[in-house]
Amino acid sequence: MNKKKIIALIFGVFFIGLGTYGFYFLYRQNKPEIIKDFPNPFKFNNGTKVETKEEWDLRREEIKETLLSKEYGHMPGRPDALRAEVEDSDKFNDGSILNIVKLTIIPSNVTPDTNIEFTVWVYIPDEEGPLPAIVKVSPDGTGTQDKISDKVLERGYIFACFEHTELDPDTRGYDIEGPCQKLYPDYDWGSLAVWAWGAMRVADYLLGESWVYAPDGIPHIDAEALIVTGHSRRGKTALLAGAIDERFKMVVPNGSGCGGAGSFLVQGYLCE
Repeated sequence: MNKKKIIALIFGVFFIGLGTYGFYFLYRQNKPEIIKDFPNPFKFNNGTKVETKEEWDLRREEIKETLLSKEYGHMPGRPDALRAEVEDSDKFNDGSILNIVKLTIIPSNVTPDTNIEFTVWVYIPDEEGPLPAIVKVSPDGTGTQDKISDKVLERGYIFACFEHTELDPDTRGYDIEGPCQKLYPDYDWGSLAVWAWGAMRVADYLLGESWVYAPDGIPHIDAEALIVTGHSRRGKTALLAGAIDERFKMVVPNGSGCGGAGSFLVQGYLCE
């Protein structure tokens, strides 16, 4: 068999396989197979029905505990203090500003050697506040406006991207003990929980909470319009942050893959 025929055969097998998988994928998308019935969110674990708002608040805590104990691990509460310092700033032609902020997590004010620092890139449009704000779980290390930040700024949003891997390395399933686990050894949290906790600390800063020391000031945001987003593992992180912290009024992951917003009970591995 000559080289041209071999190449044609390889491409033929590839496209036949691609077509078969594509048909299967579309068929499964249009005709989902229920693997298991959904649990009723309005029933307590003991089978009791939720009938009042107060009972729903209790049930919500029960669901959160299930998520943390079975999937993500438990995370600590807020740190004793959080310091925010603008390390660099740049003003663009449209009047918008990029502040590169160093956030320092201080679990104990008497042991500064145990602090953790991470970076937040905060884009601020040239508009009067209070403004809606988006927290994005992933860095923006370019230091310049890109298409995403351009669009966000055009719409009058503050855009805060943070370096999640400074809190826990992104090892894609090969878990190691990151800085936050070392700082809080009594908690069983994994990477997604660490990053979600980091998103909450960015929220602390943006909202100007009482435990935040920000000598350079804070952005003037609308506390009723704080949004969290991310993609893939960071999308799952955004979902977790929104589930745990009600200060995030909207949770809008760009995509969250398996174990995220897609239902494994319905789609199986196609929920990716």
